Amino acid sequence: MSELRIIVDHLKLDYSGVMDLKEFFKLLSNWFNERGFHKKEDKNEEQNLPGGKFIEYEISPWKKITNYNKYIFKIRALFENLKKVEVMKDNKKVKVDQGRVLIYFDGFLEHDYESRWDDRPL
Repeated sequence: MSELRIIVDHLKLDYSGVMDLKEFFKLLSNWFNERGFHKKEDKNEEQNLPGGKFIEYEISPWKKITNYNKYIFKIRALFENLKKVEVMKDNKKVKVDQGRVLIYFDGFLEHDYESRWDDRPL
């Protein structure tokens, strides 16, 4: 049976303001791909509410370190009251999103994920 050790426990990032969601998702994907992580998307929900758009996005990228250990990240992003706004960037009008984002980070180290040590402990 595998053992899960918590390395990072519910680290929280809270931001309100202007953001580019396409660039955020692209940055997240590129960062994990460059480091050899396999991305597992757990949840991707979007709702249109009267106050703006609400998005819940959760991924669990993982990477094998050895035959017995692997890193697992859990990233949960909650976007609230998202609205499209126009801002000036390099003297050009660019459409970006404005709202609030909460991002939770969890990090785990999983030992013996294939249960090899259950039958043969030595």
